[in-house]
Amino acid sequence: MAETVLSMLTEAIVSAAIERISELLINEATPLTSVRGDVEYLRNELRRMQGFLKRACSKHEHDDQVRIWLGEIREVASDIEDVVETYVVKFDSSYVNAFHLRSLRKQIDDIKIRIQGIFESKEKYEIQLGSVELGEATTSAAEQERRSSRKSYPVYDDEEENDLVSLDQSVTILKAKLTGEKDDRLRVVPIVGMGGLGKTALAKRVYNDNDVKHHFDRCAWVFISQKYVLREVLSEILIQVGFSRSRHVRNDDSEDLLEERKRKREILNTLDEGDLIDSIKDELQEKLYLVVLDDIWRIDDCDSLRRVLPRGARGSKIVFTTRSKQVASYANPHDCAIEPPLLTPEGSWELLQRKAMPRDIFGNYHSSQFEHMGKEMVNKCGGLPFAIVVLGGLLRTKRSYDEWQKVVRDVNSY
Repeated sequence: MAETVLSMLTEAIVSAAIERISELLINEATPLTSVRGDVEYLRNELRRMQGFLKRACSKHEHDDQVRIWLGEIREVASDIEDVVETYVVKFDSSYVNAFHLRSLRKQIDDIKIRIQGIFESKEKYEIQLGSVELGEATTSAAEQERRSSRKSYPVYDDEEENDLVSLDQSVTILKAKLTGEKDDRLRVVPIVGMGGLGKTALAKRVYNDNDVKHHFDRCAWVFISQKYVLREVLSEILIQVGFSRSRHVRNDDSEDLLEERKRKREILNTLDEGDLIDSIKDELQEKLYLVVLDDIWRIDDCDSLRRVLPRGARGSKIVFTTRSKQVASYANPHDCAIEPPLLTPEGSWELLQRKAMPRDIFGNYHSSQFEHMGKEMVNKCGGLPFAIVVLGGLLRTKRSYDEWQKVVRDVNSY
């Protein structure tokens, strides 16, 4: 039920954007005259998205790739509504001029590119949506680079930390396992739980911890998911653990980071799998290292990586996140996997208040009607932090009782 809320929220946001743009096209004909065609294009693209959202969500709500893709749709739908409405407000205030028209067209062009990227990502990530086809696409070198960048180098910010205070105990446990336990063998530490529970957030928080960073000689983070290709994973690990110091690549600190990674990938693509394995052993054999593998789905995938990663220095660790308790227990049968807890009802409501009713907008006061509706909706999230954050993001844009009531009806319809 909680994961279904994410699907519902995406559809609700897209529907709201379509409804609002339709109203603007009808009621604000004058200000939109010169850009009417562009605005209608955006509305049609949203309708196109809406046409297959239910099918995609109902069949694939447990697929992390689909969840990321739905998040991109939510963002672009909200941005479309904001861009068009902001322009109309400026027109009504007689503040619009040629500059604002050019700015609007530029924003619309940027959104068109983002929409194209959303549809292309279906092909790039091989997202299967039943019989629904979103068109053919090719992957440019630039898009490949952006795709690779999304698969690694996790960033953790203060707002995310505030959203996940329930992870404090899990953070302490994981950090102790990584920095306090020193076995002669390579230790595997699984993090297990359902989607949206905070597995990746927990791993990111500890991975970016200064004590952890300073403890290990080498660190790497690789996104795995269901589409697992061993040589891609090996290449990503090599790039992060210091491939520039190997015999294949010269080190050049003045080089732009993205260009450097691109150049490394080009060189790594010329190596066969055996060479990649040898290079990883060269880099890590005597090092105290940490490798995080985000989103492991199969025992075979886990096995293939354990076979090629060297033992390293005493205390080296592999951390991986997974939804499968079977995979977690297989990887480390002698120790319990770390499972982030669900939020309590009180913690769920507290998180929703922070995301949906920030003090700079609502102040310290909100009516009992809002509280009643909020608690009714947050119960549907089942304690999943990610579902609550998404719900809060939707409600944050709604200021009236009627708007909240509509979201309640949408949530209860699932």
